[in-house]
Amino acid sequence: MRATTVVCAGTLAVITLGAVVGSWRATLAGENEPGERLFVSGRVFKADGRTPAAKTRMMFYQADKNGIYGTRSGSPSEIARLRGSLVTGPEGQYEVWTIRPGAYPNGRTPAHIHYVITNHDGSVHHDALEFSDDPLVDTSKAAGGASGAAFAQMQTPVKDAKGVWTVRKDVRLGK
Repeated sequence: MRATTVVCAGTLAVITLGAVVGSWRATLAGENEPGERLFVSGRVFKADGRTPAAKTRMMFYQADKNGIYGTRSGSPSEIARLRGSLVTGPEGQYEVWTIRPGAYPNGRTPAHIHYVITNHDGSVHHDALEFSDDPLVDTSKAAGGASGAAFAQMQTPVKDAKGVWTVRKDVRLGK
């Protein structure tokens, strides 16, 4: 196995490459974590936007409902309490159970979930999920009428009959 260190927007992440094993489902926040339940699903595609990226490693991390990653200092990717990883399914599918993250305490950064995706060749793709109903988001990034809307960072969450927020976020690698 080989470890790769990546830095994105000042965030350091160490990702170990090797045999791909695991489930295409992950839980970042257990049932006892305070906050509104959130179910995120989607598919990962190769750069053409059509070919599923099966058996691709995905790592997620996020802040809690108060916008806090953890209690110690350091890079959010290393200290986040709410984090997890998975390997995409045969059709590039993934599912994540978590809570809706809070905006950072400074009140300027909208709530979001970080995605760190490692391709089979070891290259790393960074993405994020933002929520269109967050008052801090830049609405010019909204998925609405944009070409490739399923791949947009900003997506619209919907609350289901059981009170769980659901959102779909597809990822196109290499973009």
